[in-house]
Amino acid sequence: MWKQKIIAIWSKCFLKISKSWQPDFEELSAYISPDILYFFTVDKNSSYCISWNTTYSELLALNLGHLEIDINGVQFYHFDIPIIVGHIKFNHAKILWNSTSLASPIQHYIVDIREGVRHTDTYSQLAGILSKYETYAQKITDNTVMDENSFNLRIKDIFYVLNYSIPDRCTRLDIYNKRDYAYPILLDSNYQHQGTVSKIHYMSYGLKIEQYHHYYDYCIKPVPSFVTALLKYDEDNIVWIDNINKVIGFKGDNSCLVLPNKIQSIQIDNLRPAKGWGGCWMEIRIEGFKDSIRIYQVLDVNQLDKHVDDFSEFFGVDVVINDRGYDC
Repeated sequence: MWKQKIIAIWSKCFLKISKSWQPDFEELSAYISPDILYFFTVDKNSSYCISWNTTYSELLALNLGHLEIDINGVQFYHFDIPIIVGHIKFNHAKILWNSTSLASPIQHYIVDIREGVRHTDTYSQLAGILSKYETYAQKITDNTVMDENSFNLRIKDIFYVLNYSIPDRCTRLDIYNKRDYAYPILLDSNYQHQGTVSKIHYMSYGLKIEQYHHYYDYCIKPVPSFVTALLKYDEDNIVWIDNINKVIGFKGDNSCLVLPNKIQSIQIDNLRPAKGWGGCWMEIRIEGFKDSIRIYQVLDVNQLDKHVDDFSEFFGVDVVINDRGYDC
């Protein structure tokens, strides 16, 4: 019923369509399911994709614009900007379908970016293609015409709906992206309440977590209650390992950075003081990430190597010390 209500709203909006037309997203937001991606089409040159961005609690809409034509005559849309679908982020995606009449079963073409292989299948096999992404597919088949005169908009004009099954743990989706991260971790919003702590390391001796802008997608605000409950002092920074959800968490000053627990290496860099103050920081490299996580020391410069055994035991990997010489 709520799906039909969405279509009715869009039908009403399309009656007023013009070159400068924009959907009334505020009106739509009350009817959007947070875990579903919707595709709408008006004509060949005007289509929209909308979803609810749970990370930032806002409705995300993309004007897909013009269709492009594949060399095989297959119509497709190419998303080369980040889109967030429910709890799942696509930095780079291509979705294709054939140009047969919508009155017949639509054949779907999905490009698997991770493997670089194009899958061509009918809808009945689409769920199998997506199953490795912990998703399932659903197609709306109600062909009721909501408004015969509003660009003949029909429920079947939604090309397909991807309905994401959100489990009670972190959901991971391996999609390779050369421009960004190779292993995005996608957190269920319930992680705020259902995260666990298997191991914890207190960093109250002067360590700070440097949070780069390109890791904001993996930050949680506010700090989850299951983390704050473990703090000796509110200002403490800690690292925890969650073996159940297979993640590692870094608590900063007012947010947490949560990443896959796939540590490749840890290196401690010492820059000894001379004319300058020197410095000391720890580089943690996560499998699939181009950039390492940096934890730097703000007190007791060049004393971080005293904790090598602690870090090695906690993370379960060997810690390498790199002497960078003097800060001249």
